Amino acid sequence: MQPSSTAPADLVLGQPDFSTGTSNTGGESLSSMMGPSGLRLTARPISTSQTRRTIVCWNSPRPSRLAPIRFHAWAAALRTCSASPDHRRRAASRRPRPTLCSPKGVALDPTHELFIADSGDHRVVGYFTPLSSSTANLVFGQGTSTSFTTGDCNHPSSTVSASSLCGPKAVAADALGNIYIADTNNNRSLEFNETNPPSNVAASVIFGQAGSTTTNGCNQGGVSANSLCSPAQMAFDSAGNLFIADANSRTLEFNAPLTVSAIPGSGDTTADRVFGQADNMTSQACNFASSPAASTECNPSGIALDSAGDLFVVDSGNNRILKYDQPLAATPTATPTATSTAATPTPTATVTATSTTTGSSTPSKTPTPTATATATSTQTATQTATPNRYPDAAAD
Repeated sequence: MQPSSTAPADLVLGQPDFSTGTSNTGGESLSSMMGPSGLRLTARPISTSQTRRTIVCWNSPRPSRLAPIRFHAWAAALRTCSASPDHRRRAASRRPRPTLCSPKGVALDPTHELFIADSGDHRVVGYFTPLSSSTANLVFGQGTSTSFTTGDCNHPSSTVSASSLCGPKAVAADALGNIYIADTNNNRSLEFNETNPPSNVAASVIFGQAGSTTTNGCNQGGVSANSLCSPAQMAFDSAGNLFIADANSRTLEFNAPLTVSAIPGSGDTTADRVFGQADNMTSQACNFASSPAASTECNPSGIALDSAGDLFVVDSGNNRILKYDQPLAATPTATPTATSTAATPTPTATVTATSTTTGSSTPSKTPTPTATATATSTQTATQTATPNRYPDAAAD
């Protein structure tokens, strides 16, 4: 299906205007950004992590309130990762997992189970009781749900499959507890149908590879509504629509991908809307190979949606965050409006036909009063014409 029209962004954070994309415009300050990489919406501030290990928080990002209210230094105390997979395997055998190597994303499912995208170990680990235990209960990406001592890209044979991962950067959970993983280096996003607690580590749905579990090329088959290249982040709105930040300098939206409904495009892995490429599903140029604008993106790396359905995109290549005010709000209205418009001509045509019939009856009655010499006969003719029109109209 053709993608629906997507409007340009309504607000920009980190830049003085939509046409600027330089790093730390105007100098490093609380109003500038340099390569933002993540975004998180909470009940209070909005925060974004940056490459210089800082977090900037906004209290209600509205045009009149753009100044951050807190600025936190950020540091992570994680074990040092070796470039050697053998070293990681030896370390894993000597110490209990979970150890982490370059974690890139976290998610909580509806029952507050914690999932971490352990990118350097090519896996996602799940913690069923994270507030009481730091021992992982489940692992995705290493063949089985208990393979905690391996950390290989596309384990065990370096061949991509439904149960392998390579450099995952993000993990998300939908309202039903199904787990989604941005399998970044395999250029795909995976969905795992889950019960509570989760146990399935073989992907049920594949995004970005036309449904194939054995291919992993960037833009397999060409840039399209079915392709992905290094997906970096995923998010859901309250209706279960999925958004994916794609390195093709665009953000893709999938209408309720797990549920077939009356909404066009639902229940499949073909994107229904594209942000950042002017509705063109086959375009991938950063800023249309031109300058930044409200309708462009360049290497987006993060996504979030608030409770009102507003979309926030970390437009990393443009050193900014874009906000789209309820970009899907008009979609439900469009379908009934089109149906109503199609139905309108039917009653209009009926009325027109009635008028035509009435006009034909009038001339046929005109000779009657001409042929009648008395006023009484004329009155009689008029009374006769009146009831005759209604049967004619009903017959039409």
